[in-house]
Amino acid sequence: MKKSLLTIFAMTALAGCSQSNHDDIKTWMKSQEQQLKGKIEILPSAKTYTPVVYKAEVDPFVIKEKLSLNELLKDRFAPDLNREKEYLEEFNLEALKMVGTVIKDGNFYAMIRDPNKVISYISVGGYIGQNHGKVTSVNEGEVLIEERVNTNEQWVARNARVQLYEGK
Repeated sequence: MKKSLLTIFAMTALAGCSQSNHDDIKTWMKSQEQQLKGKIEILPSAKTYTPVVYKAEVDPFVIKEKLSLNELLKDRFAPDLNREKEYLEEFNLEALKMVGTVIKDGNFYAMIRDPNKVISYISVGGYIGQNHGKVTSVNEGEVLIEERVNTNEQWVARNARVQLYEGK
């Protein structure tokens, strides 16, 4: 009994699938084909590859000499010698006097008097003194400077300062 019901059910399912012509889908597909107007463009021609022969004077995979760590770090504090000098770099730090500060746009500017009695303004990032000194900090009482000095064929950094002058 179960076999006969299963057989009847399978035959009915197959009969239902085979009798449909799908005319509505076929009509829709034909109308869509007529609306297509696409055109495939021709691909550009491939450029020819020209190899370049590598001619090195030095083999990059052969170490000819070993460099010591000191040799590599020897110039890490070297100043930029091609940089245009600023006015206050003409004078020794000992000859310069800080005579006050000014605040503009939230930044401190130190007022520095040189031996010619000319007052110049300097802020962080400016250069001062004859030893490639760069201003690292400006406050009400002093200007902190990092100088670059060549000692024994090696550049070193050292700290210096110009303090507020309270004399006449």
